[in-house]
Amino acid sequence: MYTVGNQKSDNVNISNVNCFESARIGVRIGSGTENVKLINASLIGDGKADSIGVYCSNSQVSLMGISVEKYKKAARIAGVDYTFVQII
Repeated sequence: MYTVGNQKSDNVNISNVNCFESARIGVRIGSGTENVKLINASLIGDGKADSIGVYCSNSQVSLMGISVEKYKKAARIAGVDYTFVQII
């Protein structure tokens, strides 16, 4: 799931998401997207070495109730890698 593009997006809400053995990046939120809320997501990867559960180009995102399994990195937020998805 990608929220990126040429036009800036604002106030994006994504909730109740289930991804099973999805792409290399489970949910990606690009730098042109602001005020994003990702709530209640279950992301299960396929164990690839370079996989990331939640990728956010910036830190203007709210993450709540996110579980991540079988991804090499649970999250990358504003260039910092995390082994778990923190609530922000």
